[in-house]
Amino acid sequence: MSNIAVIGAGKWGQALHFALSKNQKCLITSRTKKDIENFVDLEEALACEYLIIAIPAQSIRGWLEENFKFTNQKILVAAKGIEANSGKFLKEIYEEFVPEQNLGFISGPSFASEVIKGLPTALVLNSTDKTLYDEFYKFFP
Repeated sequence: MSNIAVIGAGKWGQALHFALSKNQKCLITSRTKKDIENFVDLEEALACEYLIIAIPAQSIRGWLEENFKFTNQKILVAAKGIEANSGKFLKEIYEEFVPEQNLGFISGPSFASEVIKGLPTALVLNSTDKTLYDEFYKFFP
C-alpha cells in the first residue's frame, strides 16, 4: 500500500505522478483515465495519508463536496486559479474542507511535458506548516 496518491489524471496530474513515482510508489486515480500504471479507485486513493490533488480549479468545490471526507490527510494542491462563481482563491475553498496546517500548494514555471521528459524545471512548494512542507519536499526528485 502506498501512502501517496495523485487525484486527477490530466496532463499535470500524470506528470506529477511520473515525477513522484521516481522516489516511491505513488498511486493515481481519475474519473476517466483508468489505463495508467498504479491506477486505483477513488476510495483507495483517498485512504492514503498524502493526496496530491490535480483537479481543475472550477471543479474543486464540487469534487470536494461530492467525494472528500477529511480524515487527517495531508493535501498538496496542484492547481491554480480562482473559483469563477465566488471569486475565491483555491486556498480559501480548500480551507472550508481541510485545516490550514494540512494544506500545501505547488506551482511554478513548469509544464507537464517538461516534467514527463525529465527536462530541468522548477516548482514552488508552500505550506504554512514547516513539517508538512518538509514532508512534501522529500517526495520530489
